[in-house]
Amino acid sequence: MSRYAVIWLTGAEQEARRLLAKSRLTSALREAFRQIDEQLALQPRSGTLLHEGLWRLDLPLLTAYYAVNEDLQRVEVAEIKSLV
Repeated sequence: MSRYAVIWLTGAEQEARRLLAKSRLTSALREAFRQIDEQLALQPRSGTLLHEGLWRLDLPLLTAYYAVNEDLQRVEVAEIKSLV
């Protein structure tokens, strides 16, 4: 099974930093970010297809919105939302 490159776009990366800075659940959030990276690298279509190439992956603490580029074997995380 080939791995996809997981790229966090600027807005998603900034939101991740903001969440880590303000949360008391730092280690749990870091684990959720790691899970997003790992799951999307191995199974990029494991989330829910919303429309026209936009996917959603739900985890206990976070929801990630992303796009999959099959030609480049790349996943772009565009946005994340905290569920806590």
